[in-house]
Formats: sequence, structure tokens, C-alpha cells
Amino acid sequence: MRNSHGNTAEADFKFDVGVDEKVPLWENLFLSIQNISVMPMLLIFPGIIGRAYHLDTGMVAYLYGICFMTCGITTIFQSVLFLRLPVVQGPWAPTLSALIVLGHFPGSTLGVAFGSFFVASLIWCLLAVPVRGVSVIGLFSRYFMNPVVAGVIITLAMVPLASATVPHWLGEPTSPGFPVWNIVLGVIPLACLLILMLQNNVLLRRGAVLISMIFGSVVFFCVLPGTFHVAKNIPIFIVPQPFLFGFGVRPLFVLIFLLALIPTGVQSMAMYELLSKWMGAKIAKGRIAQGVFAMALGSTFASIFGSFATVFYATNLSLLQTTKVGSRFVTLTTGIMLVVLGCFAKIDLLFAMIPGVVIAAVSTLLFGVVCCHSARMIFSEPLSDRALRIVGLSLFLGFGGMLVPDETLNHLPVFLRTLISQPVILGGGTMVILHAWLCREKEPAAAPNEASDKIQAIHPR
Repeated sequence: MRNSHGNTAEADFKFDVGVDEKVPLWENLFLSIQNISVMPMLLIFPGIIGRAYHLDTGMVAYLYGICFMTCGITTIFQSVLFLRLPVVQGPWAPTLSALIVLGHFPGSTLGVAFGSFFVASLIWCLLAVPVRGVSVIGLFSRYFMNPVVAGVIITLAMVPLASATVPHWLGEPTSPGFPVWNIVLGVIPLACLLILMLQNNVLLRRGAVLISMIFGSVVFFCVLPGTFHVAKNIPIFIVPQPFLFGFGVRPLFVLIFLLALIPTGVQSMAMYELLSKWMGAKIAKGRIAQGVFAMALGSTFASIFGSFATVFYATNLSLLQTTKVGSRFVTLTTGIMLVVLGCFAKIDLLFAMIPGVVIAAVSTLLFGVVCCHSARMIFSEPLSDRALRIVGLSLFLGFGGMLVPDETLNHLPVFLRTLISQPVILGGGTMVILHAWLCREKEPAAAPNEASDKIQAIHPR
């Protein structure tokens, strides 16, 4: 509902508990657990990359541990060291996509993908270093802030993840449940997730992913008990190991990761702006620059030890609005919890034991929803004929490049092969360049509620 000045009621929203205020310990712990419960990708991504590279259960447990640690450490950075705001960091989908695609590229390995990710993270750190409150990233952010550009890039980044959903859900001919049982046992957690997400009960909706995966896993092992194996000789603690999968660098891969990393800063800066309105105080440019730099440091840690870049999750932003508790000490506790969870291998092993069929089926819905939300960003405002042509060209270049046969790509130089086969580079690069060149006219500012919708569209609740 709009007020007399034409703004929405959301513009009048204020926290009941301020950013620098504390809440009782029991409430702090409850809110922290709730923060973790609305981060579904945290429970999904390590399992996906583990199955994509056929890693054993112990290694998948390690990936879960490092993912928890990375998100926790970056959240701690944001809560008390750099940004000093109630920000929770979760894994960023485009880096998962890049690790899967580039690690399977002809002549490449997962070690080459992580090595290139590391170099890109170092470059991002340099670009994000705040000097008097300004960084190089901030100067170029205007080219990514437009929702049409961001929507196209996120859509193109999500499409390659389709290879980690239905194919893994169906399984391989040698898998015990192929094909009928795999299909049925994937439908069960998927149906459970759909039902829970449509419930009016807030707790059921927020815990829908975890509940569905637990229920789906129990049913899977009851139907196929021979697939239940507990890994032996798993250590008590997860010890981060640098470049566990080897090390290699390809310049074009570095470029791909940079294209995947930069939008995290842009997206987060837009969320910081909304957060400042809820605080009732403007966030200094220096703090914003430090927040982006903290994400760059977290990305560097992730690339060294085997995880993903992180981003400020819109689902956690929606929790702030729901609870009206803006205390950064709550998110500090959330970060500490994540680090502790990541340290214990036995806990991480529970996540690693989730069947690939269950993860793939649940991911099919989650990734599909994110892709649709990014498409909604593209059409959040009427497109001019010029913008419509640019969007259409960029999307079809990105999609079409993925369909070029391997036989054809193998006859091309490495540069062209990478350029054509990677939708974020071919389609996303086309979108950024043409939009900056041909759509220079200033677009009308969105009303506060519209801006909030665009931010929430990046990550579904």
C-alpha cells in the first residue's frame, strides 16, 4: 500500500532490534539456526559437484565441510570486521556452474578449474580493494546494476546446471535403481518439496529443502538398502587442504570466473542499499566497498580449499524483514555455527550420504525456480525494441553455443572453443557490451517495492 508521497509501506519499515544491538542468547541461537535453514543451496551444491566428478563419500563430506566454513568465515567478516551489517553469505550458483563445466572441458581437470578460480579471485581482490571508499568494481557496477543485464547473465549461468539435474536423477545404466526406481525415488522428495513450499506454515516452508532431502533419503535407502554404505576411516575433524584436486590455470577460464564473480558484488550492493533503508541510515561508500572486498577474500579462501564464492542471500534478507531483528551479532553467531558445522567430518558425512538421485530431483526444482526468477528480472519492466533485440540475441547466442557439437568444437582454436561453448562469456559478454553501447538512455527509477521485488527475484525464498 502506498503512502501519500507515492512510496510503498516497505519504505517505512524499521527494525525492532537495531544493527548494533543484542538479543538474549536463546533468541540469538534460534535466529541463527533459522538463518541456516533458509540456505538450501548450502545443502545442495557440494553434493552436486561431488556427483558430477564421481568423488567418494569422504571427499564429498570434505566439500560440505569447506562450503560451510567458507560461508561461515565470510559471514563473520561481514558481521564484525568489514561491512559490520547483519549479512549472511551463501554459495553463489554461477561458480558451481563454472567449476562443473570447465573441469570437464577437454584437456582440463577439476584442479585446473579451481586454479583458474583462484587467479580470478586474486584479481577480484585487487579490483575490490577499497581506496577512500571507492574500488574499481564500484566504477563498473553500473554496467551490471540494470536488472535486464543481471537477469540475462544469471539465466545463462544457470542453464549449464541443467546437466547436473535430470541426467543425475535418471542415473547411469549401472546404477542399482536405473531407470524406474531412480525416477520414482526422485519424484518422492520433489513432491514433498513442492507440498511443503506451498504451505502457510512458515517453519515448514523454511525447512522444506532439508525435510524433503531427509525424507527422500530414508525412502531411498528403505527401497534400495544395498546402496547404504557408511564411509570408514573418516577423521573427526575436517582439515582444509590447499589445492587438493591439483593446480592449473587457463587464462580464458580465469575470464569466465571473473564474469561469474563480479555480479556477486553488484547484487550485494543493491541489497545493501535496501538494508540501509530499513536501518534508517545511509551506509557509507567505504563500508560498502569493504563488504565487497570481504566477499573477494572469501572467494579466494574458497578457491584454495575447494568451495564456491559466496553472495548475500536474499532469503536471509527476507528473514530480517520478517523477524525485524537487525542485530549483526545474530549473523555473527550464524557464521560461527557454520564454521563449527564445517569442522566436524561426521556431521558433514550425513550430508554427503544423501543419494545423488534425491539431490538431483530437488535441484531440478530449485534451479528451475532461480532460472525463472532471473527471467522475471529481464521482463520486470517493458523492454524497448532495441533492448528486446539485444536480449534475444544474447540469449540465443548463449544457448546456441552450447548446442555446437563436440566434433565441431574440437577443430577450433582453444580461444574460439571456449568463447562459443560458454554461455556466460558469449551471451553474457554480448549483453553487457551491447547494452552499455546501445541503451545509454537513463531508465526511470523503480519504486521501493519494485526494487525489493527485483532483489528478491535473484534468490527465491
